[in-house]
Formats: sequence, C-alpha cells, structure tokens
Amino acid sequence: MGDRAAERLRAYAAQYGFACHVERKLSSGRPPAWNKIAVIRALLSQTYETVLWVDADALILRLDSDIRAVATAADKDLLLACHHQWVEPMPGMAVRFDIPNTGVMVLRRSAWTLDFLERVWEAERWLTHPWWENAAVIELMGYHRLLDSAAINQPDPAVMDHIGWLGWEWNSVPGLCEVTDPVIRHYTRRGDFAERLAEMTADFETVSAREETR
Repeated sequence: MGDRAAERLRAYAAQYGFACHVERKLSSGRPPAWNKIAVIRALLSQTYETVLWVDADALILRLDSDIRAVATAADKDLLLACHHQWVEPMPGMAVRFDIPNTGVMVLRRSAWTLDFLERVWEAERWLTHPWWENAAVIELMGYHRLLDSAAINQPDPAVMDHIGWLGWEWNSVPGLCEVTDPVIRHYTRRGDFAERLAEMTADFETVSAREETR
C-alpha cells in the first residue's frame, strides 16, 4: 500500500511544486500510526509553513485540486475530515456519530499547532487504543462519546476555533463516507488487508492508465 501511496504523493507534489516527504524508517517505540505526529511536528518545527499529511493506506486519485486553495479559504491551523457513522441503538432509532479522521490533514505552522501536536503526543493513555493518535485528537477536541459511550460530547472552543473541516472528497472512505470522484480515497474500513490492497491497486492502475493517455 505504501509504495502506491508514495508514488501518487510524488505525482501530486510535482504537479504543484511541493516538497514530498515519504517516511519509511520510523522508530518511536509506539504503534506505527503515532509516528505521524512526530513527523509532522518535525517538519513544521524545522522547515515548512504548511504540511499536507496523507496516510499510507490512502491514495491520491486526482491531481486537479490544489489543497492550498482549500487551506487558504479555511484559514485554520488544522483541517481534517469529519466522517459520519449511523448506528441503531434500538429498532426505529438512528443516531449519527461524527468521527474526526486524521488520515488526511492539513496543518499550518503556528504556536497553537505545535502545542496541540505536543498534547496529542503526551496523551499516552491512547497508545494502544484501536484508533491510536486519532483517539487522542478526538479527546482533545471534546468528542468524548466516541471513546466512552457513557460520556457526553463537549467540544472545546479553545481547540475547535482553530480547526476546520475538509470535504469528504479529500478523505473518501469506501463503505462509510464515500463520494463520487474523490481527490483522495482512504482504504481504511472495508474487508481485510488483502481486500483493501486489491481495491487500492485497482484504483492505482486505473488512475495510472488514465494519466498515461493524456
């Protein structure tokens, strides 16, 4: 998955003149998903004003949408998608859960962003949670019920004032929050690894063939 994701990241970066960083050798002693926090902190601290993060199980399908336009219009320190999941606690009742997803993010260098990433990193109680660093982000945002069914969501204005939402076209998850012709498809929910890899490979080959004919 990572090789296909990296190739498409490089193509996107070349399209807009971005620098592209593909991290392969990371050793923080934590579950791999946590390493994105360390990588983003380092990039924002040392060199870059803005970082577009894309998980290794997500594929850029279109090169015709410049993320800078989205980031400029939003004017927020952190952008990410918020997916919806409907559950039925009892027959005839449906409840929507909003689930912020860190698989694709845009982060702007600021004192707030660096402090927020530090707070995420320090939230070690979520190290082995199935959502890893995403759970820490959700907690800091105040979406407590996603982590504890007995809790109440209490979005923190001091955090949420700095956060904006990406449209699902930037983080389209098959079978969950899917849109037609997305910029980025995220193969994170459906089936086992082999099934997800096959789906990603099919999309990669389709996109590659389409661009070769242009």
